[in-house]
Amino acid sequence: MPDTFPAIAPDTKSKRQRAARILQADFGDGYAQAGPDGINTTVENWDLSFENYPISDVTTLTAFLDAQASYKSFYWTPPNEATPKLWRQDGDYTVGYPGPLTRSLSVKIKRVYSL
Repeated sequence: MPDTFPAIAPDTKSKRQRAARILQADFGDGYAQAGPDGINTTVENWDLSFENYPISDVTTLTAFLDAQASYKSFYWTPPNEATPKLWRQDGDYTVGYPGPLTRSLSVKIKRVYSL
C-alpha cells in the first residue's frame, strides 16, 4: 500500500500542468485523425513549492521524499480537491536556506496509474 504525502500544504506558487495524451495520424491531403492514447489519457504534473517553511516541516518532507526514492508512488490530494490521487516524484528535489529558522523546498511530482 502506498504511503500518504505529509499533511503540509504547498504554497500558492505551486503550479499544475495538465495535458491529454493522444495518438494522431496525419494524411497527405491535409487531413488528420486523432484519438486517445490508452485508458488513462490525462498527463498531470505539479511543481510543488514550499517557501520559507519551518525547518521541521521541510525536514519531514525531505525524509518522506527520501523514503520514496523517486520510484515509489504515494497518495497526495491536490489543493481544492477532495480525493487523493497516486503520484510519484519526477526528478530531484531542491532545498533552499532563506533564513536561520526557515527552509524552502521545491519538487516536481507526476500522476501515475497503477493496478
